Amino acid sequence: MSTAGTAGSRGPIRIVIADDHAIVRRGLRQLLDSEDGFEVVAEGEDVESARRYLRGHRPEVLVLDLNMPGEPSLEAIPKLRAEFPDTQIVVLTMNNEAAYARTALGAGVVRTVETHRARIQQKLDLSDRSELVRYALDKGLVS
Repeated sequence: MSTAGTAGSRGPIRIVIADDHAIVRRGLRQLLDSEDGFEVVAEGEDVESARRYLRGHRPEVLVLDLNMPGEPSLEAIPKLRAEFPDTQIVVLTMNNEAAYARTALGAGVVRTVETHRARIQQKLDLSDRSELVRYALDKGLVS
């Protein structure tokens, strides 16, 4: 992960992690804290704790698991976006159904990745995602 130019003189990008699995939160924290330009300011185990930490810390990023107990994350995303419009939401999920991803995107998350993918395709002169995947495989970027 490169953060060149993102944090700048404003300091590190502040992140709240919300996942009901402590080991996932710990792993994400270690990964993010090991990179320059990121600071995990709080960890929560459900949507309500995430909301509390968002109010208290006003981070730039919320990393949100979609499958947690309590208030459903997908239903909470539009409310969180409305209450915290300056916080970007990154979704974590083990669900690989396209409809699930479309619902999350419709709720106002993960578009940054979509934009980067499109730009990479354009720069590499690749016409579709399958060509991008083939390119990544050929270059050993993914296995």
